[in-house]
Amino acid sequence: MTVLTHHTAPAETDRSTCRWRWEEHRARWSTTGDRLVVSGEIDHASCDIVREGFVNAMHDRRVTVIDLSGVTFFSAAGITLLIEFAFHHRAEVIGNPMIARVLTIVSCLYLLTDVVDPSAEDTATPLAATA
Repeated sequence: MTVLTHHTAPAETDRSTCRWRWEEHRARWSTTGDRLVVSGEIDHASCDIVREGFVNAMHDRRVTVIDLSGVTFFSAAGITLLIEFAFHHRAEVIGNPMIARVLTIVSCLYLLTDVVDPSAEDTATPLAATA
């Protein structure tokens, strides 16, 4: 399934190049050891996919870390999920700088434990260093 972007293509261009590929951007999750790894876009459309990952991870008591460093879009649905699962289940949450900015705007930065910059050599930046 593909969805057209907000941009309209000129009549002489191939419309297939103007399509947004949902499959490439949707949220994905997997568990590895004690870690739930989420990547892609967390929005209203993908919220159920991510919630399924959170529910499965929280039922498996070994999962204590939610890794959101691979998330490329983070909406209010993502904030709601974090409050619902990370805060109430006392999970450690690792995010990227974009998630830290979104959570700062809505005064929910307390939900993040660490911030990871995927473009940097150092994989973990203490949260205090980003403030």
